[in-house]
Amino acid sequence: MKVLFCYEGKMKIDAKGNIYPQALTEKVLNRYLFFGDSISIFCRKKNVEENPKSTSRLSDEMQKKIAIIKCPNFLSIKGLLYNNRKFTKTVIEKEVKDADFCIIRLPSFLGRKALEICNKNSIKYVVEMVGDPFDSYWNYGIKGKLIAPIMYIKTKKALLKAKNVQYVSNKYLQNRYPTKGYSIGCSDVELKEIDNNVLINRKNKIVNLDNKGKIIIGTLAAIDVNYKGQEYVIKAIAHLKKKGYNIFEYKLVGGGNPNRLLNIAKKYGVSDNIKIIGSLPHDKIFDWLDSIDIYIQPSNQEGLSRALVEAMSRGCPCIASNAGGNPELINEKYVFKKKDVHEIVNKILCITSTNENMLIECEKNFEKAKEFATDVLDKKRRDFYNKIIN
Repeated sequence: MKVLFCYEGKMKIDAKGNIYPQALTEKVLNRYLFFGDSISIFCRKKNVEENPKSTSRLSDEMQKKIAIIKCPNFLSIKGLLYNNRKFTKTVIEKEVKDADFCIIRLPSFLGRKALEICNKNSIKYVVEMVGDPFDSYWNYGIKGKLIAPIMYIKTKKALLKAKNVQYVSNKYLQNRYPTKGYSIGCSDVELKEIDNNVLINRKNKIVNLDNKGKIIIGTLAAIDVNYKGQEYVIKAIAHLKKKGYNIFEYKLVGGGNPNRLLNIAKKYGVSDNIKIIGSLPHDKIFDWLDSIDIYIQPSNQEGLSRALVEAMSRGCPCIASNAGGNPELINEKYVFKKKDVHEIVNKILCITSTNENMLIECEKNFEKAKEFATDVLDKKRRDFYNKIIN
């Protein structure tokens, strides 16, 4: 079976043709091999030097099963206005019609066009609905605010006509972008085996917190993307410092240029409280999560946050904005309104006011994360795939 994956993300490729996926892991690509022995991937290409830092190369075995088809950048205003018609009439239509099965990731222009062609030509497919296009564009300045309502309407219409949809949330995206077709809520999170020793170690860490002298708060997200919201946590740290709480240190893991956030920290007088670590390989993320005391997800937009679930699986007491599916995951007591610095301050003070609060949340989050165990989600996803194929 010829499988086509329509994905508007980027794949890094070096001069030797080695592939370094940015968001897609080898495990995720292996899921798609359920539908066929090889996969053609529509995506944006980025040429890089050999062995770029903090990015894992696909194995030789996987690279033999992958073919990359370059698409233009539809995420820019120029891309939306200039590239659409020509590319749709040529490459997209040809490749989709040649496929036996399509995996279509939304929200994206490429995905909507592929879905339209699949419906017209009775080609089997599954849609992966991984985010909210309205929030995505709304957080990109004035031009984004003009595009956001259009993308919302177009995506909503596309989902209504979709026959098979896998949402990454359980409620949020389903309510905002409903489908009349067959659907499930199934996160794309990848968790290590959930070991009860992780919870024991976390509880010991919390009990001994008083001897540490400081509390480390962490966020895992790109550091050069405004809508990830780290700046509001930095401002909250500044408020806490003014109140006399100089025990908080904020550590940020994620790729991108750190200058904007460093300048905000300098402006608010908390440079010494902010540590930007940069990118980490995925196999180091869980060790880093084990090293922090509180995890915070301050995003202005989300589908369902993979990083938040990963933090929960390590028993982290968590605070999060009310973006996307975040409120589905953690105690509503520790959910704050997007961009609300004063609420962030209050949530930090509340959750750290007693060790008992942190112990309660660490256990709740750890148990909730079991719903996202790899074997549980893999079975749910495979059952869904089987029903689509049959």
